[in-house]
Amino acid sequence: TERFALRFLRIYAERPPGCSFAMRRCAGALFEIALRKRWPAMTYRLLKLCKVIDKRLWDFAHPLRQFPNLSHVILNRLEEKRLTVDKLKEMKKDEIGKNIMPLTPVVILRSLLLAVVFTGHMLHHVNIGLTVKQCVHQIPAFTMEASTQPITRSVLRVRLIITPDFRWNDQVHGSVGEPWWLWVEDPINDHIYHSEYFLLQKKQPLPVTALGNREFESLYKFTHFNPIQTQIFHTLYHTDTNVLLGAPTGSGKTIAAELAMFRVFNKYPSSKVSEDRGPVLEVIVSRTNFISSHTSKSVRVVGLSTALANARDLADWLGIRQVISVYSIIITPNLSQPDQSSKFTCLGSSETDCAS
Repeated sequence: TERFALRFLRIYAERPPGCSFAMRRCAGALFEIALRKRWPAMTYRLLKLCKVIDKRLWDFAHPLRQFPNLSHVILNRLEEKRLTVDKLKEMKKDEIGKNIMPLTPVVILRSLLLAVVFTGHMLHHVNIGLTVKQCVHQIPAFTMEASTQPITRSVLRVRLIITPDFRWNDQVHGSVGEPWWLWVEDPINDHIYHSEYFLLQKKQPLPVTALGNREFESLYKFTHFNPIQTQIFHTLYHTDTNVLLGAPTGSGKTIAAELAMFRVFNKYPSSKVSEDRGPVLEVIVSRTNFISSHTSKSVRVVGLSTALANARDLADWLGIRQVISVYSIIITPNLSQPDQSSKFTCLGSSETDCAS
């Protein structure tokens, strides 16, 4: 099946209108294959290839070429000077300006004119340095702190604290979030032990007024949803995709179910909402999936559970393809972005699922 699909994409890529789309699909398919085979080196190379195709920028080019407000002259100077993003973060704005556009004052007989020209160059360099500095701090990056704890002879618990290290700009990063792939690999044995996809989002909690319905809003005594509910709000309230949320007791799963019910009340007032557990639920889901596949009427399934060991298998059974990690967000007062910790699992059927 994989060979046939890749061969089909290669044929489609030979046609000019579908070249870019097919290249992205083909590179993405190869990346998924390598990830499932748990090959770390190949997975990393294919992920870089996917980013090259998506951004239309070679991996050896300077990352600041993604910003249209920087001229080619500035970008060429950055590459000539080999000023990496890390070096630019450590430099001051006036130092950046001097490295990019060295001072070349024109020698004029009148000292007053000379001073004016020289000052003009200095201001120009400072402005360039400030612009470059702002762009550098908008490149997505984060710091990580990991701790491990052996549970059994074959199980190892890894706790990862992710701290964003960039300034969020809606014009650059959008309003949904920045996607990341994270995996735990063994470089000696060339093996990936664990991998997951997650969205790094803005820290602002979503207000209850996002429901846009005063009757719904009056049901809650609080003013804002918690971090988990904020991240899954869009999927539950604005889409009809199947969802599986695995989170511990007290994380707000009941309100998550209510958000899905509000979606039914708003868009499909004549539809029915049912709730069940155990074997009865299995029969209901199996029958509704069968009926939905043979009719034009779709059925939405929202699964709520505690932490699951077989979440991927259950998601496949529910017809969910995309897995997105949801985090409880700890907001620290001295940081412009939140720490991301305490992962829960949220599964949706598209890349935009579970995004606020």
